[in-house]
Amino acid sequence: MALALLLALARAQEDPAALVERLGSDSVVERAGVQRRLLALGKAAVPAIEAALRHPDPEVASRARRLLDLIAIRRLLTPSLLEAMPGVEERLLRDGQRAWTEVLLEALEWEGGKRRYPGIGRADLSGLAERAVRGATSPVDRREVCVAARRWALSGAAPALVELLEDPVGDVRYNASEALAAIGARDQVARILPFLRHDAADVRAVAASCLSSLGARASAKEVAALLQDREAHVVHEALWSLRRLGAPEAVPAVRPFLAHDRTTLRRAAAEALAAMDDRGSIPRIRDLLAEDPFLEEEAMEALAALQDAESVPEIRRRLHSRSFAGRMAAVRALDVLEAGDGEAIAGLLEDPEDGVLAEAAAWLAHRGDPRGGERLLRSPLRLDSLNGSRHPELWARLRSARLEGDLEGTLGDLYAQLAGRMGLALDRPEEGPPSVLWARVHLANTGGRLTVSRALGQLSGHLHAIVEPGRLRLVSQEDAIAFWRKWLADRR
Repeated sequence: MALALLLALARAQEDPAALVERLGSDSVVERAGVQRRLLALGKAAVPAIEAALRHPDPEVASRARRLLDLIAIRRLLTPSLLEAMPGVEERLLRDGQRAWTEVLLEALEWEGGKRRYPGIGRADLSGLAERAVRGATSPVDRREVCVAARRWALSGAAPALVELLEDPVGDVRYNASEALAAIGARDQVARILPFLRHDAADVRAVAASCLSSLGARASAKEVAALLQDREAHVVHEALWSLRRLGAPEAVPAVRPFLAHDRTTLRRAAAEALAAMDDRGSIPRIRDLLAEDPFLEEEAMEALAALQDAESVPEIRRRLHSRSFAGRMAAVRALDVLEAGDGEAIAGLLEDPEDGVLAEAAAWLAHRGDPRGGERLLRSPLRLDSLNGSRHPELWARLRSARLEGDLEGTLGDLYAQLAGRMGLALDRPEEGPPSVLWARVHLANTGGRLTVSRALGQLSGHLHAIVEPGRLRLVSQEDAIAFWRKWLADRR
């Protein structure tokens, strides 16, 4: 009997309507306790609290309104965040929109080489993201929330990030675009398209860049319209964006720029047409290689991308170009064309320019020759080439395996797709907070020329691939350098 009475009293204490009535208590302590219990009940208490908005006591009605606001905020926050930052909902209610920015940035702070709130992860930050972006009032804070959204892939921030594409500060616009790409915010494309017609030239340019980074192929026609823009830097960005989109339908609009009087636009046009697989532009690009010293590098790489075997003799002559950039481009082009003489390339290991040495070492490594291996240890973006020296037959398979369609997804997704294409198991780091594996990537594959090895090369940088029979291992740059240094030392 006593136990039943106690249980009945306990139920009465947690009855939302009964608790709401006690919001009018004269005791501050009791009111605080009632508020805590109503907040703990959350959604279940909302009907009773809403009814109290019409309470005859204005104090009760006011406290009920505040409770509803707190419950609404708490529903956006995770239990982990509420536990790690006690009273955060009160702070967000009290200090307004700006507080959302402060809380997000505080949640990511480091102290003494460690995160201040190690228990807060990506899922905990998502509920803060959109309001945090909108609450950032200074250019510095707007930049910081964009960087946070990019590093942590906070998809909830996307709607607010789109609005920052027309921010008056260039650095903010750039970081907002980068964040949208990292998030993979394809659902925002319809909202970004109107910025291509914005009054401000810099906004038009960043919109084109953002759409291409998102791989929004359907936007190619509208991006191509910017080729008629009155501002040269907008036209240049449009060409680069069409290159990233690999949009063959834009070829007729791009070809005339091969004869433009601005060198930067001729360069961008050559690279865009190569990405669009426009073999019809090969004769004109050959002419540019022969006649235009300012386009030596871009012309060779475009001809290589278009698999123009007839240009090989001319490209070989450029191995002795007076320009170190020309020598580098010649080696890269011969690598793509699977051409060149090993001893001639090895001779460039004595070149005075480090960049030429690195390209020559990579060419040799791709063909099983590790002679330039020590130089590759100092070139992180070319480091993965050493896989060709360690497992030549396996690497040859990766070089010949063509991919179908564009590759799109998080960095981790793309590595998994490439490993699966070759029947390799994938060893990769955990996607801890924050992880580069969250960043979204789009690799255009116009003409189906992209191979597994070239895709791995384009993804390399944050992580490095070590290829084993039956396995693809992803490691940090530091671990990759240590691995390859030991492998080279063991060969001596």
